[in-house]
Amino acid sequence: MQHHFTFYQPPSYAGDDWLITPANQVATDMVLQPNIWADYGLLLVGPKGAGKTHLAHLFAAQTNAIWLKAETLSTHEAAALLHGRTHAVLENIEHLPAAPLLFALQAAQLQPNTKLLLTSSQTAADLTHLPADIRSRLDSLPKASMLTPDDALMEALLRKQLQDAQLFVPDNTLAFLLPRLDRSFPAVLACVQWLVYCAEGQSQRLTIPALKLAAKTHSPEGLDVNTN
Repeated sequence: MQHHFTFYQPPSYAGDDWLITPANQVATDMVLQPNIWADYGLLLVGPKGAGKTHLAHLFAAQTNAIWLKAETLSTHEAAALLHGRTHAVLENIEHLPAAPLLFALQAAQLQPNTKLLLTSSQTAADLTHLPADIRSRLDSLPKASMLTPDDALMEALLRKQLQDAQLFVPDNTLAFLLPRLDRSFPAVLACVQWLVYCAEGQSQRLTIPALKLAAKTHSPEGLDVNTN
């Protein structure tokens, strides 16, 4: 019987861990150059696991931006937290009610030289829970889109995480794992943790047969070793 285990590794948002490929090149260039934004805000859109949070952390570290959490933001905080600060991040606006989002947009617009980075897994047009006037405000902002991580990014990220874990995995094993791995950063982290777990339980190298055998009893979410 196969069991799925949740292998948790706290994410790193360091600049050295941000890997650039065609899937995120344009978004990276836009987010990290707020001086070229055509307005007070930028809407960063991409699927879950594409790296929006990591890129937003790089923006915050570079600009000393205040971090606003959509899930806990109130109308009062939206106005007050921006006061006296020139940059801010408002993440996951698809989960934010209309009132605090509107206050955050208005506060950012009124503050001289303020740059507000907003992240969402949906485009402005798809945020149908918001009134049309707020969707229109969001739609008027410049946008940066992140794509689902491509093959080059997935391989680079997997190799980087394996190097950090000081774990050797043969190239043919990597070639076997990559197409069976969900296209997201969390899936890569879980896969590496599983490989570390497998390596600790056996003296042999992490070969394809060895991993297939290990996956019969335990495997991480986001990796299907038994796919043909």
